[in-house]
Amino acid sequence: MVYDDQDWAIFGSISSESTHIALRVALRAEIPIVNSASTDPTIPETYIPWYFTDLQDDRVQSFTLARRIFSELGLKRVAILRINNRYGRLGVPKLRDAARRLGHPLSSSRSICPATRITQSSCM
Repeated sequence: MVYDDQDWAIFGSISSESTHIALRVALRAEIPIVNSASTDPTIPETYIPWYFTDLQDDRVQSFTLARRIFSELGLKRVAILRINNRYGRLGVPKLRDAARRLGHPLSSSRSICPATRITQSSCM
């Protein structure tokens, strides 16, 4: 498609897996790829010179979030409740590392299944 349609650029996918595949196509076809949704920190590490993004990766977002939580809001004990899927599993270590670097290790981390309904009584 890239060659037949004479595309000028590739627009990245919302999923990191698909964006990785598009990166390979862009590298081979030597056309720019624009990422607008994927936060996977390994994508910019591919060092493709014509890769552009308007979104920071998980590491930068996590450090910004941790700085807001601990420095600006002054919270001391923070726990994470995350969904048990790829997005939840990959983001938590970045936030945990950022909190540790700021001197505030996370109190706890729990995962829930996507179909779990959270009620006030189940959170106590």
